[in-house]
Amino acid sequence: MTPDQLRTALQKECWEHGARLRVYGRAHIMAAAFYDRIQLVLGLPTAILAAIAGFSGLLDNALLAGAIALVVACLSAAATFVRPGQRVTDHTVAARGFSRLFQLYFDLARIQIPSASSSDLPALRKKVRILEEQDEVRLDSRPFVSERFMKRAGDEWEIEKRSDRFRLPSA
Repeated sequence: MTPDQLRTALQKECWEHGARLRVYGRAHIMAAAFYDRIQLVLGLPTAILAAIAGFSGLLDNALLAGAIALVVACLSAAATFVRPGQRVTDHTVAARGFSRLFQLYFDLARIQIPSASSSDLPALRKKVRILEEQDEVRLDSRPFVSERFMKRAGDEWEIEKRSDRFRLPSA
């Protein structure tokens, strides 16, 4: 394999792997936004109803206070079970990690490797392999992202990669 062919193969490999990381990162951003909305949907009514239940208790309306307290307990149990705050944090951390990895691969794919320095190319390929192994560990330890978010992120990436920002230099 000539140095030019190897350079082109490495760039394509980095680009494809980076694109996959970009989709994972976008899916995690979408999942974090979803759980943030869930946290708001569960937390806001819980806080408001808890205040109403407390006020009803002060007005000696035990039946109303008890009914509202029961609803508050159910909403609190749902929030505890779903743990939306923790999931927002997990997905945000995962999205940041994937974003950093995408940028690393994208930068690596854009490096102009001179044809004359063919001795550097095997070392670069080895570095790409090490990065891929590290990524697989990170991919395995990420929080679960639903297929719905993955599909939406993939569709967005298909549109985004057509922009000039993500063009590889021609070989």
